Amino acid sequence: MLVERSPPTSTSPPAGRDVLAIPTEPPHRIGLAAAGPDTAPAADFPAEAPPAVRIAGVALSALTRLRCDTSHAAMLACLGTREELASAGRQLSDELYPVIGQLGAHTRKPGLVGLRRAVYQLRTPGEREWNPDIRALMPALLRDRVSTWLGELHDYHARLAGLPDILASETADARAELRAATEDPHFLRALALSSPALSEVLAKWHADPRRQPKRQSIGRLVKYLARAATKTSPFSTFTVSGLGRWDTSAAATHYPAPGAAHCILELDRPAFERVRDTLADDPRSLPELTVRVNPSVTVTGDAVRFLAPNPDEPVVTLPASAAVTEVLRVAREHGPLTVAELGAHLGRVHGDPEAAGRFVGRLRSAGLLEAHLPVADQSERPFADLAGWLGDHGPAEFAACGVRAAHVDDELERSIPPADSDAYRARERSLRQAYAALDETVRDVTSTADAPDAPRPVTLHESAVYRGASAECATREWEPALRDLNVVRRWLALHDPAAPMRLALGSFLRARFGPHARVPLLDLHRAMQEESGSDTSPFGPELRSAMELTSRADPSMRRPSTLDRIRELDRLERAATEEVLNGRVMADGTVSADPARLTALADTWPAWAVPPRSLLCYVQQVPGHVSGGAPWLVVNSATTGYGRARNRIHQQLRTAGDTPDHIGVTGAEDGVVTAEFAGAFGIGLNRKQPTADYELDYPGAVSTRPPDELLPLGDLAVTLDAEHDLPRLESETLGARVKPLHLGMMADALLPPVARLIAHVFGGTFLRHPAITLRGDLADSGIPDEVVYRPRVRLGNVVLRRASWLAPTRLVPIPGPHERYADYLYRLLGWLRDHQIPETYFVRPLSAAFFDAAPDPNALLSWMFGKSRKPQFVDAKNPFLMDLLQRLASEPHTGALLFTEALPTPEDAPRYADGGQRVTEFIVEVSGTEGSGV
Repeated sequence: MLVERSPPTSTSPPAGRDVLAIPTEPPHRIGLAAAGPDTAPAADFPAEAPPAVRIAGVALSALTRLRCDTSHAAMLACLGTREELASAGRQLSDELYPVIGQLGAHTRKPGLVGLRRAVYQLRTPGEREWNPDIRALMPALLRDRVSTWLGELHDYHARLAGLPDILASETADARAELRAATEDPHFLRALALSSPALSEVLAKWHADPRRQPKRQSIGRLVKYLARAATKTSPFSTFTVSGLGRWDTSAAATHYPAPGAAHCILELDRPAFERVRDTLADDPRSLPELTVRVNPSVTVTGDAVRFLAPNPDEPVVTLPASAAVTEVLRVAREHGPLTVAELGAHLGRVHGDPEAAGRFVGRLRSAGLLEAHLPVADQSERPFADLAGWLGDHGPAEFAACGVRAAHVDDELERSIPPADSDAYRARERSLRQAYAALDETVRDVTSTADAPDAPRPVTLHESAVYRGASAECATREWEPALRDLNVVRRWLALHDPAAPMRLALGSFLRARFGPHARVPLLDLHRAMQEESGSDTSPFGPELRSAMELTSRADPSMRRPSTLDRIRELDRLERAATEEVLNGRVMADGTVSADPARLTALADTWPAWAVPPRSLLCYVQQVPGHVSGGAPWLVVNSATTGYGRARNRIHQQLRTAGDTPDHIGVTGAEDGVVTAEFAGAFGIGLNRKQPTADYELDYPGAVSTRPPDELLPLGDLAVTLDAEHDLPRLESETLGARVKPLHLGMMADALLPPVARLIAHVFGGTFLRHPAITLRGDLADSGIPDEVVYRPRVRLGNVVLRRASWLAPTRLVPIPGPHERYADYLYRLLGWLRDHQIPETYFVRPLSAAFFDAAPDPNALLSWMFGKSRKPQFVDAKNPFLMDLLQRLASEPHTGALLFTEALPTPEDAPRYADGGQRVTEFIVEVSGTEGSGV
């Protein structure tokens, strides 16, 4: 049910944060790590921090209500009958063969031959093939059996002929159920942002049952509903995120009804940056902009080096003249200063304010100085902060811009009763209009209205979080799988896509600078750019190959290396993969590897094969009644942890008015300081709660931290770790090793070049689906000629890879020109059954470019960032979802479809206290001490 937002109290959400509610148990408040003897795991428990939880915003019953059970059962029964008829037909055909052979040149022989063919082909024989004369040629017993078989064939065809009417009747009922299921408030809110046009279509249908959407719109509605019920992407109210806790006293995990879901609406980051940058670029704003030294500035001898403000981040070198040195000193010692204040200060000291101002301008244009409008990248309300700055410091001509920015903030913060979907859609339209008005006003006052990118679109994002404990996870139930997950952490040391880069860079450092060198970070970056751009240098191809592999994280892209350690890494990686793939084959076909054997193997690896100290895994739990013992954890993906993902949930909870316990960096190492990127880098997903000891002060980023908690890039130097012969990062000021961390939710490959280098080489940051490392048993070139089956792979109680079927699209059934949908659906069910594909699965279309030995980069990028590449849930009992399958198979650029078992199955999803089953994904971290070199 829905409730209005509570009156303001100490525990109520802030104004503007909407609340969606579900039936609850008696209210209780559970913190992230509630006190008491039942919530603190033992010291050797594999997980350092409690789990975070992602819960599908719509209960699975919304999908199961759309099942056409009767027609599905009728089709399965017909398929069973067809198999029986085919088996009996083959036997009858064999028995007819000698009868035909005895006829010689009999005139009725062709008719009997035709009968034999009809029986074999499950075809009703024609009058020439089945008549009294033909029957007289057969032995009595065989004649009776053929007659019985033909009667059963007739009944079979009659049942097939009735399938369209059964399906049509059930589909009509399912459409009515779809109309009811899509009234869920979580679904309506998310749909209003994801597809405003479809949301309007649905609103008309809800208002009047006679205004049923067209087939294409029905398909899109079911697709969105399936996403809301079966997937846990946290970037809309299709999913609700929260925090769990460990329970040491319970025997099984408990899923309380966590109560109200608090919704947080945001404009995408580029929308804000567009208006901010347009205002900042106007000459009238310049004097009041905050100026600072580019944090990448590195002074070595008589040169000043820094990163240029363009996407490739080349290193710029200027002479360290007295004038440049003085500007750096004044800006650092007397900051923060505005551009006008810096020029005035220098002018007072040197007697020529105009010349000082021009010199500051040249340094700013070169990138040595940065001038920015002081709204922090991690600001919770950037439009309000922008309006405040414009009101206090902006030119008088920009006053209207401040009013417009404040209006955008008001719309973002405005509270809408969750049950009022009409008001919610109206607010969404009003917010877009408010931003459009701000954008237009900014362009008018800055004379940029005729810029070629006008008009500029805007995207809205809404997230939902639960306050309180979303799951109470029994440690005794989870511990066996978590210990096996820790073995996976060690195993991934060899599968880290950045490992070749670290090895190549270690060898390059030794060769270029010597074993005891201490190289400023920017000098290393410049040397790498020079080396990788050369075809004649010994390390150029190695660095290029390693950088490409790091960005794409696809093991098939690894090139043969001339470096001994990378060749050794390749050999060890193949052996580790084979150890898993050559595990014991279970009765159901699952390949089961032994964690103890893999642990023993890992103990033999060289010191430079360093696993991440903290591994974050997105997992789903398969209950014990399915596994036959301790529950399994199915790994959806893995990345380095250190509090990643949880920090964003913490930030969202604070925005929603909650006060979760402070979190630090998990897996921290004694004697090593942690430093995190806090820049938005153009993406709102990087907003999070700060957790590291320091912030890496990066060019272009605006921080909220005090200066003594900032580590400028220019303060960082690279040395060689003597134990592992790997590069390590140190702070000159602190005299300590630095662990740099990218803890935002933006993909690592999208970071700016130097940030990406820092994160991958020194932070060990990567995102990897463990199943990618197990591709060795799949042909790695070209679209296969047949359906390729890959079994489920399990390491102890951890499922590393779900069972899958790779099918070239030309083999996947699609409807014929005039084929009735029921007949096509029956044929498709038969194809799925022939290949033993389960009734519930996810299907992902793979671009034909994916299989090319030298793929077209544009085609591959188009597929990688396209919505159609995402896996689609399909239930064979749901004709709407089956219709989506044939549409995927019919797309012209799709080379193959990847079918993956739904594990856990919908029937095994957690059941919450309100009685509903909801797909639930856990974010868990396992830590170890072996990662001291990374």
